[in-house]
Amino acid sequence: MALGGRAAWVWLAAGVGVLLLLAPRGVPARSLGLVLCLPLAAARPPAPAVGEAELTMLDVGQGLAAVVRTAQHTLVYDLGVGWPSGFNTGAVVVAPYLRHQGVDAVDTLIVSHADQDHAGGLSGLLADLPVTRLLSGEPSALNTPDGINSEPCRAGTQWRWDGVTFRILHPTGRGESGNNASCVLHVATGGASVLLTGDVEAGVEAELVAAFGERLRADVLLASHHGSDSSSTMPFLRAVDPRWVWFSAGYGNRWGFPHEAVVARVRALGVATASTATDGAVSLRLPAEPAPLVPMRARQAQQRLWRHRPGLRPP
Repeated sequence: MALGGRAAWVWLAAGVGVLLLLAPRGVPARSLGLVLCLPLAAARPPAPAVGEAELTMLDVGQGLAAVVRTAQHTLVYDLGVGWPSGFNTGAVVVAPYLRHQGVDAVDTLIVSHADQDHAGGLSGLLADLPVTRLLSGEPSALNTPDGINSEPCRAGTQWRWDGVTFRILHPTGRGESGNNASCVLHVATGGASVLLTGDVEAGVEAELVAAFGERLRADVLLASHHGSDSSSTMPFLRAVDPRWVWFSAGYGNRWGFPHEAVVARVRALGVATASTATDGAVSLRLPAEPAPLVPMRARQAQQRLWRHRPGLRPP
């Protein structure tokens, strides 16, 4: 694949098509320009095969937004930040990414909890794409448009799409609020799994370890609370036993996420890391059978002269 995730021939055909359309009247085959541009509009990156899933942690700055796609379904987990000015990453990052992938509707949207760096993009996405089901750890605290119903996330909820299993592990519905109300989602194919944790803190991590033990294991862990030292405790990391820990954090953010103590704990376990702060968006295909896991880092895969090259040491 080439620029924008489309094959080189697509861009070549579109380039020739544009030149024909801009050519002076009377140039032979000028009308073929429209035909040559059609692949640019129609071509989309291939969907995962049945039994596989694609995980993408989008770069939304100091916030979180992730997408899990299966062969015929799409789940969005969190939407990044929204500002009083009206700017929000649901509209300018999440929705354009989904459109680029050929996604015209979201089957399940999970807003882990109501904090603005997770739920702020909700209005932007809802204005752009239809959502079949909306779940949240704090449904009553969401600012949802009229006619949009949000359901509570509840531990024990489980479903299967295209050979891929989705399980909600938390909250329990026992009065959790704020960070600790975050939906914790485990996604598993036959060959790999991922754990998405929102902003849960150390106390909830301990409860999860006690309740699930080895069933917490996941190849990829999206670190809770952007790598805050309030989370990612050593007992939790040992229970999850990830091969990769991903941090969703803004470059040079004022909180210093991911916290150096968290990074030290992860490194002490010999676990590989990725961060939106230094890598941009990070994507990974979860295979149907065990295989090496090699994430694609946007800033590495799509190097451009105009791209910012962060000087901070990556975690």
